[in-house]
Amino acid sequence: MLRLWDRFFGRMRRKAFFAHTVTMMGGTAVAQVITLLGTLILARFYLPSHFGVFSMFAGLVSLVSVWSSFRYEIAVTLPEKDEDAAALVQFSLLIVCSVSLVTLVLVIAAGRWLLPVSRIQDLHPWLPLLPLCILQVGSYNTLYNWCLRGRRFPGIVLARTAKSLFTVLGQLIAYLVVALPGGGLICGYAIGLAAGLGPILKRSKVVIASDIRWSRMLPVASRYADFPKKAGIGAFLDTASAQIPLIVLPVIFSSHVGGSFAVADRLFRGAVDFFSVTLGQVFYQRVASLRRDHEETTSLLLKTWKLLFVFFIGPSLLMLFFGREIFLLLLGSGWSEAGEYAAILSIGFIGQLVVSPTSLGLMAFEKLNLLLGWQVLSFLTMITALLLGFFFWRQDIKSFLWFWSCKEAVIYLLYGAILYRIHQRHEESLSV
Repeated sequence: MLRLWDRFFGRMRRKAFFAHTVTMMGGTAVAQVITLLGTLILARFYLPSHFGVFSMFAGLVSLVSVWSSFRYEIAVTLPEKDEDAAALVQFSLLIVCSVSLVTLVLVIAAGRWLLPVSRIQDLHPWLPLLPLCILQVGSYNTLYNWCLRGRRFPGIVLARTAKSLFTVLGQLIAYLVVALPGGGLICGYAIGLAAGLGPILKRSKVVIASDIRWSRMLPVASRYADFPKKAGIGAFLDTASAQIPLIVLPVIFSSHVGGSFAVADRLFRGAVDFFSVTLGQVFYQRVASLRRDHEETTSLLLKTWKLLFVFFIGPSLLMLFFGREIFLLLLGSGWSEAGEYAAILSIGFIGQLVVSPTSLGLMAFEKLNLLLGWQVLSFLTMITALLLGFFFWRQDIKSFLWFWSCKEAVIYLLYGAILYRIHQRHEESLSV
């Protein structure tokens, strides 16, 4: 009888986990589709130079936000007691507020110094919004993990969907009322962040409205002090590798070039992020359960790569040979250069599309040092490419993009080789 009950509840738990997984994947898919369709619509109204200004602003927000709570937000799901988790949430929110305040002071102090830099003058009027957006993103990330801990999955999906939907709607409406270049996209972005934060705030009233737990806060923060030291560095390197090009390219070349690159990058990276989040989690769970069977894990890795390669090689080849025509059809007459950039970038992104969803294998085998080494390599090659672009290709964006795309292809080929070797030889490290 007891065995029957155990089987029943075991099945229910598996069904609940499957339902939660489907809910989260569905929410991610809906948010990604809204963002993709929104980009296609917005490109009919805004110029590439407007997207260049916006990419600088959004890149700065992302770059600062990754450190806005010192990465304590990802530890919110770990404490056994809800009281400790709530104290960690409050501590994270205090850090977010402090970082936002410091950013405001820096914006005020550096505003006059940045004004003479001609290629970021269009960004200058919107710098006061930077601390507000950092506050919104940092609060969202912290409370998101609180809701994740409480399994408030419908609320999380609602927040993601609202964030994407209201960003697009806000940017469309702001186009009619904001005349400054890029301002409509930036204002709509801030509106979307606020809309996404709303459902999360509603489901986090308990922790927000309660008294600050000073007696618990510092001991809990001390217990999870490794997160700023270890998780923070890798997260910053990942974010910097993706966002610094969006910030720097409009300065090196022009807002028009930066915006064309940003839109091409957004469309490719949207596919990478979607498959990394959805397929990547499934792959991680499967590898973690089979990690002592090197034949099974290696076979799973190769089958996953084969599936992704077959799935993406067709669209990538179409983009390589007909990128200009595809962008003209989807985005309009002002985006032919972006299509040419996308054609070049497709060579580098095919490696990301195939390898990135399996990158969590390094975590399954506890190879965190290798993961950090890869993040450092990616960051350094990105900085090197941008420096070469600044000194040698300031008047030749296509030569720079060919170098950039080949660089991406090579480092992801190397990443794939590392993953393959780890899946084949992981037994030695696990048995130690």
